[in-house]
Amino acid sequence: MGPDFGASWFACHQSQPEQGIVCSGWLASVGHCHPGVRLAVARGDLDVEELAPGGDWPPLHASFQEVIAKLRATA
Repeated sequence: MGPDFGASWFACHQSQPEQGIVCSGWLASVGHCHPGVRLAVARGDLDVEELAPGGDWPPLHASFQEVIAKLRATA
């Protein structure tokens, strides 16, 4: 279930590489599958509410391929 424990988290496409901001959509869609995310929740470093989309969010993409296609179309 998910990647290796040491796998990186998916960065927000609106952040700069040095910022290290995690993508909220990724957390809400598949974050629960990442062992590092699960550990962060268990340790209290990440609020479990971060693993659900906000009430005012637009619909989330169904796949990573959809995310990339949209980014390419809007770049």
